Amino acid sequence: MNEGNLNRREFVPGLMAEYTFSRPTARMEIPDLIVVLGGRIDWNSRFGWQATPRLSAKYNFTEKSIVRVSAGRGFRSPNVMAENISLLASNRSFIFSSPNSDNTEVLGPEEAWNYGVNFTQNFKIVERDASFSVDLYRTDFVRQVLVDVEQPLLPDSSMAVYFYNSTGKSFSNSVLFNFQYSPLPGLDVKFAFKWNDVRAEFADGKLKTIPLVARQRGLVSVDYTTPNKRWSFNTYVQIVGPQRLPDNSFIPHLLTHDFPAISPTFALLNAQITRKFGQNFELYGGCENITGYQQHHAIISADNPGSPYFNGSQVWAPMMRQVGYLGVRWSPSGL
Repeated sequence: MNEGNLNRREFVPGLMAEYTFSRPTARMEIPDLIVVLGGRIDWNSRFGWQATPRLSAKYNFTEKSIVRVSAGRGFRSPNVMAENISLLASNRSFIFSSPNSDNTEVLGPEEAWNYGVNFTQNFKIVERDASFSVDLYRTDFVRQVLVDVEQPLLPDSSMAVYFYNSTGKSFSNSVLFNFQYSPLPGLDVKFAFKWNDVRAEFADGKLKTIPLVARQRGLVSVDYTTPNKRWSFNTYVQIVGPQRLPDNSFIPHLLTHDFPAISPTFALLNAQITRKFGQNFELYGGCENITGYQQHHAIISADNPGSPYFNGSQVWAPMMRQVGYLGVRWSPSGL
């Protein structure tokens, strides 16, 4: 085990340059083409020099039809404990190297190339404003810190979480569809759907879907504000698609028979009412998870917290049923 001191001091000075090109047009009041080319050069006190070029462009076919593209390179210095704090709710040891390494592997910065395109179309339905957009994004990781919880028992019969740098394929694809419409004054309706394909090659050489990442997500929201702006009503339904749960095949079946390999699709309904008093004071109240959907089994070996199998980190749905709340919001004048 190499649960070491994770304290760190990091210093990152850098320089940035950017060039913007725009082409004016007689057809519209705005340029029909804008290209922004930029980049940064940073020196990281832990990892040395880093160069991050970036390109983005926007083209207006018309005032209501817009396409945007972007591409670039990025670095990130991970803070693995803060980003995976749920893993502390288990008896697993933390090992900062691959199961196949000699325990000398050092976690480096995450590095990736990302590309994206967006198309937005604004239009009217029965003389009311509406818009539709689609986003397609791809990220290819050159280096990624993987969190591997799918390893069998250690020689001393304990379990571990491995943090290590990816050595094979690691990528993320996403597609987002968004539709917004205002059928009546003060009434806004929004529909959104997102598809994710997030996979990485782990130490066992298998290209696998990252656990606990929903492949599909949906959102339906309805918001209404009264003409005098005193009352507002907000409600939305969030739909969460199937998620792959970590492989528990090396844990006794008696402890994991309530944990499916893939979680079911479920929906969460939330609503809120806000009453505004004057310009600075608001009173609001609402309820989360109105339908009371709940994950009934969320802790492996819950009746034996001293067991090496004890694990409360495989949570894929709400643990509580309906949750109501009340609150006040005060904003000082001028803010």
